[in-house]
Amino acid sequence: MTVEKIFYRGSLHDDNDEIEENNPALLSMVLANDTKIENGRDLLGDPTETALIQYAFDQNINVHDLLEEHKRVQEVPFDSERKLMSTVNKYGDKFFVAVKGAPDELLKRVTSVKINDEITPITAQQRQDILQTNQDMAKKALRVLGLAYKVIDKTYDDPSTDNVEQDLIFAGLAGMIDPERPEAKAAVAEAHSAGIRTVMITGDHQVTAQAIAERLGILDPGHDDWCTA
Repeated sequence: MTVEKIFYRGSLHDDNDEIEENNPALLSMVLANDTKIENGRDLLGDPTETALIQYAFDQNINVHDLLEEHKRVQEVPFDSERKLMSTVNKYGDKFFVAVKGAPDELLKRVTSVKINDEITPITAQQRQDILQTNQDMAKKALRVLGLAYKVIDKTYDDPSTDNVEQDLIFAGLAGMIDPERPEAKAAVAEAHSAGIRTVMITGDHQVTAQAIAERLGILDPGHDDWCTA
């Protein structure tokens, strides 16, 4: 799993485009992350999360210093119902709330965007543009994570989704690719020639799953009625 595209500040960026260390999208990727880092750069954890940390390393970000400077003090762990994970981290004399997860679920909790260093209420058009970008990335077989944040003055007495994950500022989208095995497409074709119907079971978003299935020859283009969630 590797990061291929990053969307922030209204633009889509390639994985090798330079990103600042203090970019809220990058901070959210690194801080709302349970990857264990050993022996310098050996990454242990969920492949999606390790891909985010590897992206930061590839950007020549000093991840160790970043994690040391912004130590985690509270968290709301991921669960499959709300599809989000959040952490509260030190941020100077304040605290940085980093949130990542399913874009559609995350956007329900976003109330603002940051444009030209000014935080303003998110408009219906901006919300639609973000959802469309998410859709476009998913159609390219990318697994997309939404990123959001906010800065608070003090920690929560009882951190939960009801307080930590509310009134968020949209930070960006991270699109990751999980390349299929080289032999997979040929195996599908061989199965089809033998009259065997192939089925793909995945936890990916339906649009992402459809794009992958079409690339492998499991699904004919345009036959989205074959996909069930």
